Amino acid sequence: MTGRARRLRDRPSWSRFIRTQGFSGSGLAAIVGGVVFAALVLTAVGVGLPLVLAEYTALIVFVGVPILVVIFAVSIFLAVRSTSRGARVQAWAEKSGMRYVHQRRSRNSAPWMGTPFARTGGYAVRHHAIGSDVETARFRSLPDGSGYHSAGLVNSFTFVRFTLPTSVPHLVVTSNRSSTLNAAGLAISGGRVLRGSIEFDSSFTLHCPADYERDALYIFTPDLLALMIDVAPGCDLELVDGTAYLYMSREPKLWDERVGADLLAVVELLRRKLDRQTRHYVDERSSAGTSRAGSPTVARSGLRLANRRSARGVLLATALWIPGIAVAVAIIAQALGWVSVL
Repeated sequence: MTGRARRLRDRPSWSRFIRTQGFSGSGLAAIVGGVVFAALVLTAVGVGLPLVLAEYTALIVFVGVPILVVIFAVSIFLAVRSTSRGARVQAWAEKSGMRYVHQRRSRNSAPWMGTPFARTGGYAVRHHAIGSDVETARFRSLPDGSGYHSAGLVNSFTFVRFTLPTSVPHLVVTSNRSSTLNAAGLAISGGRVLRGSIEFDSSFTLHCPADYERDALYIFTPDLLALMIDVAPGCDLELVDGTAYLYMSREPKLWDERVGADLLAVVELLRRKLDRQTRHYVDERSSAGTSRAGSPTVARSGLRLANRRSARGVLLATALWIPGIAVAVAIIAQALGWVSVL
């Protein structure tokens, strides 16, 4: 492939984006549907209502119609911007050797092993870039049967998944400043919390299974934690089986190619360091020795940390629901004549 052909391939293209993502997946359906719906509503409001409510013609024409125009214009602008950004993210992903899915929604369980994905009534992802050994997406949980999101109050975050050279115990490092897992209302339980025994304990909290304290300190050395402070401040890092998950609350602007390059550079730094820290790790508690693939296995006691909704998350969720419930009860009581607020 010539240099010119390669540059044309890597350049953002709406036509290629729509062709690969489809009419619905690219967001084009939302744009076309929004324009058609806006035209119908504006016609009904601007022409139909004045005929029925003649005395309010001036109010409808000079107040109602402009408000609707602004609302629809903003909605269509946001849809166009999303499609434009998707085309740019796709160009970056393909240039980086990854497959790209602009948006996807599923009612099935999330296929990832990390803590925030365990309890879910479904999920939606956008800007999903999938490589052979690295993957990133903006994840949003959907409510389960009880009405709660799998990730508590904050149900949207960005994750980056990359592979490790061997299986390791379930270890989680949460940021004390802006932890995505804590903000999501998830509390790690059933293991040990290492505070005061690690350097930078004012910045991080290290969670590990019971009796795996030495293993956790063997992997999460001071220089690894220092690297996280330098390149991934405010992020959480989870190791489970042979996979690492980096969580961040803010969405990186991958439609800016420089941001995408910086993200991959950060992942590469963390992966190289974790590769050195975990390559020779062996769980002496494991009686299985090695797996069929020839990699060391982890004893059952080290495989999973339990997690639950934190009390703080439940209290905050309840506090948010109470005003709405109170207003609804007051309206119903007023309508039934049980109380009079006038």
